[in-house]
Amino acid sequence: MALKSRKEMDPAYQWDFTHIYPSKDEWERELASLSDEVATLEALKGTLVQSEASLKAGLDKIFGISCRMERVYLYSLLHKESDNGEPEYQDMAGRAMNLYVSFSSAVSFMGPEILSAGEDKLKTFME
Repeated sequence: MALKSRKEMDPAYQWDFTHIYPSKDEWERELASLSDEVATLEALKGTLVQSEASLKAGLDKIFGISCRMERVYLYSLLHKESDNGEPEYQDMAGRAMNLYVSFSSAVSFMGPEILSAGEDKLKTFME
């Protein structure tokens, strides 16, 4: 007895990803949007610790994009894990991972920049 491919299975026994993104088209739009936004993150370099407002705005932007990227990556990974033999799903996971790498590279300045501000300045910002 041959195993059915995911596409041949009854949808009742398949994972439902629509609570993450209603469709692959929505996922594609979010991936493209995030790609554009990640490209803007390097502009934050050198600005994070200028003031309390710049730190908050910069971190809000970085972590906002990061949260959205988690969803993009999760959606692609779950598709790939549901049928690792499907080239489309492998491609989706690869593109999501590439975006994650671009994001990590774009914000690599964040930790060192915040640490360079010094403890006293950061405590003042927190107050």
